[in-house]
Amino acid sequence: MRRVRLTGLFVLLSTVLVLSYSLAGPSPAYSGGGPMVRVLVSFQQTPGPDEAALIESLGGVVRHMYEIVPAIAAKMPPDNLDELAADPRVTSVELDSGAWALSEVTPWGVVRIGAALVHPQNKGAGVKVAILDTGIDLDHEDLTVAGDVTFVDDTTSGDDDNGHGTMIAGVVAGLINGIGVVGVAPEVELYAVKVMGQSGWLWWSDAIKGIDWAWKNDIQVVNMSFGGPNEPPRTVHNAIKRASRKGVILVAGAGNLGDEGYPDLVFYPAKYDEVISVGATDETDTRVITSSWGLSLELVAPGANIYTTTIGGYGTGGGTSLSTPHVVGAAALVIASGITDPAQVRQRLQETAYDLGLPGRDDEYGYGLVDAYAAATP
Repeated sequence: MRRVRLTGLFVLLSTVLVLSYSLAGPSPAYSGGGPMVRVLVSFQQTPGPDEAALIESLGGVVRHMYEIVPAIAAKMPPDNLDELAADPRVTSVELDSGAWALSEVTPWGVVRIGAALVHPQNKGAGVKVAILDTGIDLDHEDLTVAGDVTFVDDTTSGDDDNGHGTMIAGVVAGLINGIGVVGVAPEVELYAVKVMGQSGWLWWSDAIKGIDWAWKNDIQVVNMSFGGPNEPPRTVHNAIKRASRKGVILVAGAGNLGDEGYPDLVFYPAKYDEVISVGATDETDTRVITSSWGLSLELVAPGANIYTTTIGGYGTGGGTSLSTPHVVGAAALVIASGITDPAQVRQRLQETAYDLGLPGRDDEYGYGLVDAYAAATP
């Protein structure tokens, strides 16, 4: 709305300027009955006392006399702009306009879990986080990718050709750089591990490759915003158990079948004991109706109307895909706070979660809403 009002003001002032030029003869002296307007007055030569006197004689106020260009910034009575422009020393009279400061948004989910309160002293610096997904937009202005790899046929890098992985990455690690969005842990070392192609389809064999790469490269937290209701090949679980024993914290979305009304519809791999399963809540701390729930659910996090990065820009999404990276970012903040043992990190996230639903752990909200501030503050 503020931009609309500014545009309207510019149109109004431009109309005043055009109409004033249509008047014949000199303008009357300014009586103070209306607002002054800001103008840039350009001259044939570098302005001095005479040019300043011209502006003042027409009721104006000199704001600044430039050296880099032959011009004066001034405030002028609108009724006297035509007379000022008619002076032979003046080459142009332009309305002073403006621009908006480039700004960034801290999405409601980052605020709700208290991550913004942690940022003054802890932004997750140095913690290695891998996004196992469709890749990440490697050229995005609001993301710094420390490394990338692909396990998808006919691709050569971890660059995103679908968009899903870039959305996940923004929730975890959107930079504090004056533009776009702020992530939960904006200074983590972010890795794009491409295990899904343009269609968004994942072969479990490629997921195993991504998990294998993560533990071999000392990744501390892995985001897996993918899954399905049917149990995958046993080899997948074996790979997850191996990575977990090596100290990798694995976090996955619980799935989006909650509206089916059946209990324990948590997806794999979130359903595995070694994985932190994450459900989705909305702005009222209520479970998103499609968010899967059941015995395996561990935590919930914001997963509705989440503003985040997209390929080449920004957009809004929802579901457990976007609740998962909130927990991943929170885990990174806990590690950066000095709690580095994976089991202790997981316990810390459980113990500090904001209890929702029935008292204590329940099947709809798990241990509750992840609380990055409580978890990462000693």
